[in-house]
This record gives sequence, C-alpha cells and structure tokens, in this order.
Amino acid sequence: MKKIGVETIPKKVKELYCDEIHEFIIASGGLTSAHGTKENYWVANLPILGYIDLSTGKQSAEKGVMKFVLTDKEHESSAFFKYFTNGCVYKIKGMLPKDTGDSKTDNIRRMNGLYITEILEENAQNEFVQSLVDEYNRIVSITSEVFGEMILNKDLGWYEGSGIWMGEKVDVTISAEDADSDISADLEAAEQFFADQQEWDRKIRGFAAEELTDTANDWLADSVDDEDEEPDEITTEDFAGRITIESICFDPEGEFTVYFGDDDMFWGHSVVVYGDIENGPNDAEMAG
Repeated sequence: MKKIGVETIPKKVKELYCDEIHEFIIASGGLTSAHGTKENYWVANLPILGYIDLSTGKQSAEKGVMKFVLTDKEHESSAFFKYFTNGCVYKIKGMLPKDTGDSKTDNIRRMNGLYITEILEENAQNEFVQSLVDEYNRIVSITSEVFGEMILNKDLGWYEGSGIWMGEKVDVTISAEDADSDISADLEAAEQFFADQQEWDRKIRGFAAEELTDTANDWLADSVDDEDEEPDEITTEDFAGRITIESICFDPEGEFTVYFGDDDMFWGHSVVVYGDIENGPNDAEMAG
C-alpha cells in the first residue's frame, strides 16, 4: 500500500470530489502528466479507461482522468511519473467526482475520472476492468492507398502512417479520438493533399520563408562571434530551399500542421506551418 499526494487536499480541488472514500479497481490508459495552478500547487493527471467501484459495485467503461495533488517531494523528484504503468490494473482508494452544476468544470474527463489517495495493489485482478485493458491493447488500423497501413495511437489520438512527399518519405498522422471515430472524410482530404503536393509544397515553403526568413537572419547574426564579420544573408529563396518536410498532421475540418527540419538555421529547432485545406497556410513558427 502506498499513500500518494498531499494529505490535506486544497479546498478548490476537494470541492470537486465527494467526501466519502471508496475502493476502486481502475485501468490506466495513458501516461501520467502534471500541471501547475495559480495557487502554486501541482496536479498529476492519469488517463484511465474505466473502473469498478468496489464499495457500490458500479462499473464504468468510460475514459476519464484520475487526479491527485502532488507533494513538494513528489514534484521535485518526479517520482509520480513511475507510480502507474500504462495498460495496467490497480486497486486504489479514492473519491468520485461531484457535480458542481458548471458545465466547464463538469467536463467529461473529470466526471468519468476519480481523485486517488492511495495505491492498494498493482496488477489487481478483475474481469471487467481487464477487459477494458484488453480492448485498449487491441491494434486498430486502417489502410490507405497513399499512406499504407495506419495504426491508431490511442495515447496520442491519431492514426500513424507515412507517405512520399516530393520523392522523400514523411510521417503522416490523422486525428482520431478513438477506434469508433469516422475519419473517412479526413483521410480523403489528406490523400487529395498528397495528390496536389507540388502546389502545396510551393505554398507551404513560400509561406514559411516569408514569415521566418528575417528571424533566421537574426539567429544567424547571433551565431557569429566576430562582431566585424558579416555572414551572408539568408534570402527567402534560400530559406524555402533549405527546410525539409519531416511530418504532416491532419486534423478535423481540413486543418493541417507541417513540421520541417530547419537545416540548423534555428540551431536544430523545427519550423512549423499551420493552415487549412480551404484557405491554405495561415501561421508559421520556430518551435521545439
């Protein structure tokens, strides 16, 4: 048994959960993350696939988020990242979410989740909860004439595949919340995007160059040690020719994100272009 999180739960968090502590068997379905709050404490978040409430017998097969407020030691050591293994079954103590009447606060992820106070058992046995893990581990794929077999990454919420862009292999993702998501329209749009790749390649490169060449020259100037040395200026044509597409992500409603290698113009950071199929590229940044 292992108690986790702070002993005294902050009032703002405690108000979101019932007072009574129950025992649950839960299925972890993702990686633990954490976020800070304005009140200067950190909250850990673990996606779960569902649970059974051992106190009442209630079963839930809905995805949610299990939370707990970190102690200073847990936050500083990052120990909480190792508390749970993705796709494992645990017996825990925790509290059910409370309906606050605020639609924003009572979001689906919280209302299908729990607040955990203690880990009682790892690799717990329960047929219902294990079935959620088995379904989660089932490989889901689609086949595309352009991208081949695309495997659903259930943690990240997208299908993963690859395609040939201007003679080079690039990674391709298409957003999907889960295995039941109908992505036929998004897949068709992505395939057409690749069919028109010569035009799109020109548009996206040109847009990135127009938006970021000045910034690239600023970075170039900063990289020169000798103040009297004036490096050759990067032109928009140079910029457009030097960046190399590494991956393209397609989201609903025709939105896309293209990631380029920067050829060290930004010291190894990525060049990212955003846009939508109807209107073309609309934003670009250096990221990573």
